[in-house]
Amino acid sequence: MRDVVEHVYSDVDPKLWPVAEKSVNVQLAYLRR
Repeated sequence: MRDVVEHVYSDVDPKLWPVAEKSVNVQLAYLRR
């Protein structure tokens, strides 16, 4: 998952990546329904 976050959020401060990772997880969970 970290690879996705690093790619998608490359223009965002890495300090915010843990929150971004949670967001990606929620989005993927929604798509899996």
